Amino acid sequence: MAVSLVVLGITSFAFHASLLQPAQFADDMSMLITAGALLQGVYCAAGGGVQRPPRQRAAISAAVYAVVAAMAAAYVQSGKIIVHLAMFTAMVHAVWPRTVYLIFRRADGSAAERNRLFRNFGVAIAWLLVGFVLWNVDLELCHGLRGWRAVVGLPWAWLLELHGWWHIMTGIGAAMYMDLIRELE
Repeated sequence: MAVSLVVLGITSFAFHASLLQPAQFADDMSMLITAGALLQGVYCAAGGGVQRPPRQRAAISAAVYAVVAAMAAAYVQSGKIIVHLAMFTAMVHAVWPRTVYLIFRRADGSAAERNRLFRNFGVAIAWLLVGFVLWNVDLELCHGLRGWRAVVGLPWAWLLELHGWWHIMTGIGAAMYMDLIRELE
């Protein structure tokens, strides 16, 4: 999972540094790969402290990455960002319910342990959601934010770089989520 997050950071940097379409495809596909890594983690875990058999884990992993490859191919073929967004959203919404299930299935967990896991889940989700909200605010108010950044000047203008905060916050949230999944495996 961590490798997918590093690759996401590298491809995101490459896209934002170049603003070239091939780099954007790489950035977007690395988001699908990272979501696939999260899917693989939560669906390979059987829950209750039990590991799935190796063959079953291999089959789940192969299925997840076959779907990711098909999604990436469909996105590149269409070139439409809405295709990527729909697929990424579907993958994210397949991860969180399974995570909640695994937290409830945790065999060695007392109520206090379960509460701690839910707290970690909530904090990771909060980082991701706040980053997502800031990104959407940036999309809608980009022109106005540029004007405000010019008025306040550096270094304060960096606080208004909401797209950058999206990357930072989702990186933190994704790393925290990966830690939670590792703990549930």
